[in-house]
Amino acid sequence: MFTTIVSIVALGTGGVESPHQAWVTQLLQTKSAQSVMMAHSNEPKASSTAVKQTGSANPEGGSIAFDASVASSTTRVLRQTNDLIAASRYEDAYSTISSTVRAHPEYRDFLADSIIKTELLAGHNDLALKDAIIRVSQLDGSDQSLYLSLASAASGQVYPGQAEFCVDQIQEHLKNQGLPPASLSATGSLNAKLVTVLSALALGTKSAPEFLELTLKLDPANDLAARQAITEYTFKGRYSDVRRIASQLASRLPAGDARDYYTKTLAAVANLKDKPQHPVINP
Repeated sequence: MFTTIVSIVALGTGGVESPHQAWVTQLLQTKSAQSVMMAHSNEPKASSTAVKQTGSANPEGGSIAFDASVASSTTRVLRQTNDLIAASRYEDAYSTISSTVRAHPEYRDFLADSIIKTELLAGHNDLALKDAIIRVSQLDGSDQSLYLSLASAASGQVYPGQAEFCVDQIQEHLKNQGLPPASLSATGSLNAKLVTVLSALALGTKSAPEFLELTLKLDPANDLAARQAITEYTFKGRYSDVRRIASQLASRLPAGDARDYYTKTLAAVANLKDKPQHPVINP
């Protein structure tokens, strides 16, 4: 059964496995991953009586539809979770979404990506790895593979091609944004910390900016993460965060164009006040 699952994930829709995604297949074929998937397949399935095929959208993506009450509930918890993440209250975000799923197990599949995200941000890497294994065995998107990469690397498990996959994802996103390629080299690397940084950076640049902060926590002088975060915070009017990051990089980088960029950024936002932010909904 699991050989079939692994083949689907590895081949995706193109029919040919990318050399840089062979690591996913290798990970899913490990004894520990097989045990996770076996345990999941043996779990009693949550009641789905509240779910109807109505044609409405799944907030997390995918083709499963909700009735109005499920859509309202899952949308609300996602908003609560995202507000808490934006306020850097990662453990609260994790508690909010995990308690919801405990009370309503039928929501788990619909909130799967956000569950993994909050687990990673709150530092629950072992839980994130288990959930990411299950998620990737069901949906082989690039974001799901990046969550799996971050969870496995943060847990000390790295596979050949994993670092290159992260670099490819970063470069592809920069190209799509009309930005020059980054100076990144990770060929053949099996260094868990490096792959953790690259995984977080790829997630941060592509779709989950909160992982830029994780990148900077792991690698305080990461120029790409800092520039991406400054762009994000400037757009949101969070100028105190712009000053914090610019100051951090200006104090760590050697003299040159990169440090000059952060020095000028600091001067440009020196007197700007933060714009009012969306209030966090009480969980």
